[in-house]
Amino acid sequence: DYAPIAQPDIMYDFMGFAHPPETVTPLQEPGRLNRLWSPVVWGMAAGLGLELDRVDDTIEKWVTPESYDTASGPLPAGTVGAMRFRLAGMKDGHERIVVEHVTRLNDALCPDWPQPVGAGGYRVVVTGTPSYQCDVQMTAKPGQGDPGVIGTAGRLVNTIPAVCDAPSGLLSALDLPLVPGTGLLRP
Repeated sequence: DYAPIAQPDIMYDFMGFAHPPETVTPLQEPGRLNRLWSPVVWGMAAGLGLELDRVDDTIEKWVTPESYDTASGPLPAGTVGAMRFRLAGMKDGHERIVVEHVTRLNDALCPDWPQPVGAGGYRVVVTGTPSYQCDVQMTAKPGQGDPGVIGTAGRLVNTIPAVCDAPSGLLSALDLPLVPGTGLLRP
């Protein structure tokens, strides 16, 4: 639920919320979604040792039937209130790695689309033998900040020693160790 985000330039002008569905905003320009998000798919493929042929992208828009306000401003009825984009890593004509992002400006919108557990977060689905589904719900107490931002920053901050010790050159997440929480609990 992106309704609490007070960034109209990103939410409305760049992403395309609060516009008629036929409006093409910068995120929806041909190739933009793929340039911004396909590195996630390519990186996962590299980590799994899979050489992809390409990454295909699609975007769906959901029009809100009623008007209401968000932190970014008014959301008029008949405009985009939710969107779902999908990037599929293709190999030999088959989808092998899929990243899907569902964004709403109200939890009640597009009820048929995948819904997060609780207050939102991420769902990871691994299909195979065995298959797994993991739902990650990010929460924080008032005043503690955005848990998604804090979690992302934590990965970066905790790899600083490994980056400093690495030989010079370009590094990816695949080159850096996972940092355990050993010794991080404070009394």
